[in-house]
Amino acid sequence: MQNITFATFYTMLQSIHIQNFRCFEDFKAEGFERINLIGGKNNSGKSCLLEAIACLSAEIKFDEIVSIRGNALNYIDARNSNHQNEDISIKGKLENGVISSLSLKNSFVEKQNQLGIVNLFMTSTQLPLFNEVGMFDAIDKKDNTENKEAIIKILQTLDDRIENIRSFASDKRLSIKLKNFDYQNIQLYGDALGKMLQYFVLLFYKKIFVNHQNYRSFLLIDEIENGIHYTAHKEFWQHLFKLCKELNVQVFTTTHSLEMIKAFNEVALQEGEAAYFEMARDITTNEIFVEKHDPEFLNFELANPHATLRGE
Repeated sequence: MQNITFATFYTMLQSIHIQNFRCFEDFKAEGFERINLIGGKNNSGKSCLLEAIACLSAEIKFDEIVSIRGNALNYIDARNSNHQNEDISIKGKLENGVISSLSLKNSFVEKQNQLGIVNLFMTSTQLPLFNEVGMFDAIDKKDNTENKEAIIKILQTLDDRIENIRSFASDKRLSIKLKNFDYQNIQLYGDALGKMLQYFVLLFYKKIFVNHQNYRSFLLIDEIENGIHYTAHKEFWQHLFKLCKELNVQVFTTTHSLEMIKAFNEVALQEGEAAYFEMARDITTNEIFVEKHDPEFLNFELANPHATLRGE
């Protein structure tokens, strides 16, 4: 099992300024909340924004970020194609005014006031930096019935026949037991159960093994709707909001799903500490920009048949 640490971080990431990284030339976003949902058309920079946030971590090496999409790359490949001779700069501002920055000059990486917090990092397309089987084993061996039952309850939002979950050391897999069936590899039941388990095992691991009141983490999820049926979206967000508030976790996640946006905002109106960010390209300059929508305004847009969302 990979060793995962939770570095000190008492305040949330408030804003970010990205220059010459991936598709960004000079991009700024501010007003981040605890739960941040990011929408927009393809190639509007949603996944690149998650990568830029990850770059600010003390735990993530820059070459891990730039090689995430496939082949091993060097930092030049992460630069904006229109600015190959210019340096990359990523700066994040915390609520307490501290600036964390990453700059790359002549292949030299310099980090200052590193966040050290992207220890809950996984996406649907990128390299996971954890082992959920090992984490679940640790939770199970802790003999904490309450937390294991909570994980099962979350999975039951997808299938109410689920009765138990366990790991088998012989082949390092997780298996679930459905009512009237024996244990079966969770991979046999589609992507949704596996993804839900990955997200929430990370959170419960932090709850049990880390002083979560004094340490903050990021949870970065690309295309959060993948594999999750729209009827389970609201309950998914309810569980996620509750745990992230309890465990001091800040969430950044992307989506293409209108149903996921609607479910998110329904929960956000009740829970607060959340916002939707719309990313798009300027039709004249092709530069990427972002607009923040608080839950009240987003609720108005969702009710307006002429409103545009997801970059439409």
